Amino acid sequence: LTLIIFLLFFIFAIVIASLVFNIVMIVDCINRDEKDFKDRTVWLVVLIVGALTGFGLIVSLVYFFAVKKKLDIVEKK
Repeated sequence: LTLIIFLLFFIFAIVIASLVFNIVMIVDCINRDEKDFKDRTVWLVVLIVGALTGFGLIVSLVYFFAVKKKLDIVEKK
């Protein structure tokens, strides 16, 4: 019984963390400047649809590594 409760808590924690990460990536996408990030609308739609269909973590991770890290490095220069 303790193992089942622990697994349910662990799964719940992963779902909440995934949701929070997805929301943070959506907010980051909204706050990006249009001149630096031309595909903002496309990424915003993909992030929202991913969140609604259950693929939010995957889409958010792709956005994080493909867009956010690259644009953060450009902004620091």
